[in-house]
Order: sequence, then C-alpha cells, then structure tokens
Amino acid sequence: MAAAVVLHRATRDPLAVTAPAAATFSAVIGVDDRAAPDAIRAATARLARAAVPELPGDGALAIEVHATVHRPTLAKVGPFSVEESSSTALRAACALACLAIAGLAGALAVSARRHRRGSSAQ
Repeated sequence: MAAAVVLHRATRDPLAVTAPAAATFSAVIGVDDRAAPDAIRAATARLARAAVPELPGDGALAIEVHATVHRPTLAKVGPFSVEESSSTALRAACALACLAIAGLAGALAVSARRHRRGSSAQ
C-alpha cells in the first residue's frame, strides 16, 4: 500500500491584513485489488479529522483510493505457498523429484548388493 498526503494548516500571522486560509487535506492512496476502498476512504477521513480538528467539517475531503497492485491467490502445496496458477506445476515437480530420489535409492541398493556379493565371493 502506498499513500501520499498533502496537509495545509492555517497559521496565524499577527501582522497579516487578511485572514489565514482554512486548513486543507488531500490524500492519494494506492491499494491492492481486494481492498475495500470505501472503508479505507472512511478511515482516512476519520484520521484526518482527528489529526486536524480545524478542517472544515461540512465539505468532503479530497481522498482518492486506487487499486494499483494485484494480490495473487495463494495455494498451499506441502510446506510451500505458491500462486494458485502454479500449484499444479509444483505438484508435478515434487512428484518427479520423489521419483528421481526413489530411483537413485534403488540404484544405490542394487549397487551395494552387487558389491557385497562380489567381495564375499573372494
């Protein structure tokens, strides 16, 4: 999530002829595509009004909420968390790795058995 906030607070100048400008607030917030923009907008408005009580209460604050990031759907494959679209490929890779490990273990067992037979014949 990314946010940019511009806050202008009114300052009183005792020597100024004109009244100070009213406080203003604006925010641009970038969120992921599953966020609730209305809830974020309401929370931002509450926070702004709590932080700067002199904001005009009658007008709406300038708050823009945009979905800028796609949040992927994750799937759990064994001890791994992967994007759902690649879970089938990971399962296949894990199955191939298990087959390769079993094949290597079998080859070592046969080799050890042959080696034992050859050394006992001497």
